[in-house]
Amino acid sequence: MNISGSTIVARKPHIPFYANSKVLRFPNVGTLEELRNYLESHSSQGKLFLYCGSSEKNLRPQFKILASPEKSPDWLKIEAQSTRPGLWAFYRYNPE
Repeated sequence: MNISGSTIVARKPHIPFYANSKVLRFPNVGTLEELRNYLESHSSQGKLFLYCGSSEKNLRPQFKILASPEKSPDWLKIEAQSTRPGLWAFYRYNPE
């Protein structure tokens, strides 16, 4: 997976740093639709990814569904996930 030069939405900047990518902080939004609108507003910057880890799942119950890629919305395409399901997921934003 080549993500260098992309933008990664994450709670902490270390994942984008190690991936040689730009960082966007995980937004303070309350719904999946607001999250989608946030991603859409930044999609013109090129490849856009979203990291959802255990903190997002535990601190923001409205995003718990993102820990299970099989249940995630169709505008997020799973790129990688933890070997033990539900710990973390890495998505590519897919606006189509």
